[in-house]
Amino acid sequence: MLLLASGAATAQINTVYFMRGVPERSAYNPAFQPQSKLFIDIPVMPNWRVDCGLPVRLSDAFVSKNINGEEKTVLFLHPAAEAERDKFYNKLTKTSRFYTDFNFDILSFGFRIAERGYFTFNFSERLDAGIYLPKDLFHIVLYGTGEHGNFDLKKLGIDASLYSEMGFGYSHIIDERLTVGGKFKILLGQANIKTDFDRFNLVAGVDEWAVNGKGTLSISAPITLPFKNDGNRETPDFGGMEYDDDFSFAGGSGIGIDLGATFRLLPNLQLSAALTDLGFIRWKNNITTMEVSDSYSFDGIDYIVGDDVDEIGSNLRDELGDVFTDALQRGDGKSYSSSLSTRLNIGGEYCLLNDKLGVGMLITTLFANKSAYADVTASANFRPLKWLAPTLNATLHNGKFPTIGIGVHSQLGFYSLFFAVDRIPLRYSKNFIPVGINGIAFQGGVSLAFGRD
Repeated sequence: MLLLASGAATAQINTVYFMRGVPERSAYNPAFQPQSKLFIDIPVMPNWRVDCGLPVRLSDAFVSKNINGEEKTVLFLHPAAEAERDKFYNKLTKTSRFYTDFNFDILSFGFRIAERGYFTFNFSERLDAGIYLPKDLFHIVLYGTGEHGNFDLKKLGIDASLYSEMGFGYSHIIDERLTVGGKFKILLGQANIKTDFDRFNLVAGVDEWAVNGKGTLSISAPITLPFKNDGNRETPDFGGMEYDDDFSFAGGSGIGIDLGATFRLLPNLQLSAALTDLGFIRWKNNITTMEVSDSYSFDGIDYIVGDDVDEIGSNLRDELGDVFTDALQRGDGKSYSSSLSTRLNIGGEYCLLNDKLGVGMLITTLFANKSAYADVTASANFRPLKWLAPTLNATLHNGKFPTIGIGVHSQLGFYSLFFAVDRIPLRYSKNFIPVGINGIAFQGGVSLAFGRD
């Protein structure tokens, strides 16, 4: 799961939000109208976006220590860095989020209708994946359970979807001050894995670990997951999982919408707001469902020094097998739904020097796994020439990780080119290692733009 996340919940590149000349920024607010009368993404190099994030920075996990007279960079779990364990734990939020977002536009275009309307279309392939680890889980790993501990693991989960999106967008200028827009999306799901816990509590003592849980693990994917029958229950055999050659790529379908508006409060001040990815996918094919709906306990295994290691392993497997036999039941493969990760954008830009410079502020909030994650971005947007428009910003990610972002848009004849990078770290080691980094995020593309305003 960690490999999937570091390789997961819908993200955006905040730098692009204020890059007016980039037609693809309408994905972040459907009210934004491209400056050209017609744009077409070039198929060989269309709009693409990658965003991967971690809940901590490298500097929180790796520290510099003097070991035997030599300066070394070690993980905070190293014996020489024991004092750093508390610092790492205190940096964690209530729910840590590992995520990856990938978007690739297979086809995208847009054109102006009359003087006030603008239509856009995109057909894209998307991967949205997130892993969520509660802080209590890190406490168990770093400090153990103590004599007796009660841990809330309800937010433990994973939600990953691979799907195609067909979007139809329209933006309309109501008057000189107000513009509104919306996008309707048809979604075709290929694969999904999702957990949903109503409760998941662990009471851990020296004699017994007792778990009380209720929830589901649902998978819609081209795999066959065998189950072993044990009495009246069936338990999953992950070791016997096989790829299914005979399956439908259409694992599910769904819909989504984006809504947005811009309002010119003052001649030089424009406000904007948008809700994106409101929707769901209903998964109907290639489904495996496991249910956790019981209380169970694990009281360890009997061990005497000198016992055969193979026998110890066998006893442990049997004990854990009994636990999961009680805890997991194979569902009937019934259909289920997964929600898109909805994002709220609220922004404003004040223009100076005859619109050659724009100073912007963006507050963006992502809603995922029953939690909210917020970024605050301050942006300086330079427009000195028609063919060149650089952007520079500073972002505070989820209230903790300050980074900078840069972007450049260039209009060379009919060619519109842009590239933007978020999460450029502000802290570096003596060897110029980006210890302040907690992820990567970049977006770029080339399109043909005709009749630019």
